[in-house]
This record gives sequence, C-alpha cells and structure tokens, in this order.
Amino acid sequence: VGAFQADQARKELIQATKKELVKYLPQLAEEQWQSIHDAVNECFDDYEREVIKRLNDDIKSRKDELDNLVEQKESNQVNRETELKRLRSLDAEVLSKVHGIESVYGYLLAAPM
Repeated sequence: VGAFQADQARKELIQATKKELVKYLPQLAEEQWQSIHDAVNECFDDYEREVIKRLNDDIKSRKDELDNLVEQKESNQVNRETELKRLRSLDAEVLSKVHGIESVYGYLLAAPM
C-alpha cells in the first residue's frame, strides 16, 4: 500500500510540475528569447568566420602554389632560351671550324708532293 501511495504521489508531483512548466514556459520563452537568439547568432557568426578563414587560407595556399609553378615555368623558359643561344653559338663555332678544316684539307690536297 505504501509503494502504491508513493507511486501515486510521484505521478501527481509530475503532473503538477508539468502544469506549472506549461504555464511558466511561455513566460520564460518571452523573457529569454533575445539571449537565446543572440547566442545562436553568435554561434553562426563564429562558424561563418571559421569557414571564411579556412577558405581564405585554402585560396592563399593554392595561389602560392600557382605562383611557384609560374616562377618555375618562367625560370625554365629563361634556361631554355639561354641554352638555345649557347647551342646556336656552338653550332656556328663548329661550322666555322669545319670550314677551316675543309680549307686546310683542300690546301693539302692541292699542294704538290
């Protein structure tokens, strides 16, 4: 019998608490809505700042990578042009030596023995 009464008292307490909460919650919501709204906005603002920061960091990283690739390409282009000039100069020098050797060879062939 005591357990039944305790259970009944617990149920009545829960019902009474529920009724009080139903009465008090609208008032609490009216009083607290601004602070809750501000807290939620602050969370979203923090999230937005973090996302923007990560996006900007990613963009900067990719830009640095592209700048590095452009620099490498330009450096290789300069090296290529320098090498091309060197090879052309070497070709002209070799051609000049070939002409000199052919001239000497022709002279030797024409010389009396």
